[in-house]
Amino acid sequence: MNIFNEAPVTRSVSVSAEFTAVVSDRVPFFSQAVQFDADPNSSLISFIACANAEEISGASKKGFSLVFDKNIKSDTYQVGDANFPFNTVDYFETAALPGLITSLQYKPKSGSFSVMSIESSESKLHYTLSYDFKGVNARNEELKIVGKATLIVLLRPL
Repeated sequence: MNIFNEAPVTRSVSVSAEFTAVVSDRVPFFSQAVQFDADPNSSLISFIACANAEEISGASKKGFSLVFDKNIKSDTYQVGDANFPFNTVDYFETAALPGLITSLQYKPKSGSFSVMSIESSESKLHYTLSYDFKGVNARNEELKIVGKATLIVLLRPL
């Protein structure tokens, strides 16, 4: 799934990434199944991590979605501050009923994200994140989410 407009492919992309988290009332979250996309019309990039993708029913996935500027600065950011650099942060869970799959998205209500921007070049993107936030869904249900992510993208010309 590409969240941005399609652009001609001019380089290969290799993603080496990992998300871990402790989520309240859930088993620990771990994923190296991470998708990367880049907006061809801006400097926005996205990472989507998914766990339980191999689960038997295929409908009980959990994951993270992040969208931010690839030139993000190293700092600790508070949720709700004017300088909060993430366009999108979601922890999501899907659930299945016979013939129906539904999804709940937990968006940060409070907490912090620490970013270390290690490299942002034409050939490599490398970030580490630590997060500790309270996520709230549309039903006003809350989850406490604490974790880390390492995001490395290697970009090579074709």
